Amino acid sequence: MSDESFAIDAFELMRRLDGADIPYRVGSIRDDAIVIEVRSPGSFWEIEFFPDRPAVFEPFNSDGRILGLFELAPLIAKWSDPPPPDDAAPPSPQDPLALMRRLREASISFRVDELMIRRTMIDGAIMIEVAVPGERWEIDILPDGAIEAERFETDFVRTFGAAELMELLDICVAGKSLHRKRRGLR
Repeated sequence: MSDESFAIDAFELMRRLDGADIPYRVGSIRDDAIVIEVRSPGSFWEIEFFPDRPAVFEPFNSDGRILGLFELAPLIAKWSDPPPPDDAAPPSPQDPLALMRRLREASISFRVDELMIRRTMIDGAIMIEVAVPGERWEIDILPDGAIEAERFETDFVRTFGAAELMELLDICVAGKSLHRKRRGLR
């Protein structure tokens, strides 16, 4: 087996991410597997490790557009189960809890991640992370009540190995120097 195709275990990936000072989160989204989530400006990667088969990754990329509350409302409606009534008003920008209630009522999976807020956000901002099939959204609720969202999309999953690790590290290192358009990101 060549050096370019060797398998990487979760601990080796975490050591390399730590060594490059790249933030990540470890969790589980299915039985008998762990997932490592890695963010860089404009991209988001999920790398899943299984006990009986090779690791796979799913890269999510952003087109760079920053969405406001009124652009976010149709996305919430699109993924709502059940669909909202036609006369449903968008959540108030002054009430982040109303936005979270709307997501919960729509049966859309989300979380608020305080650790990521401390590492990437300004004081007083809230980040809500949303997961729907093939998409991830990062919704920033800023201290003044303004809402900004970035949408990440993917269309493939493939095996994760040495070449993919190098690609991920290159993207993350390059992303550290990018200026972000979202006001909530430093």
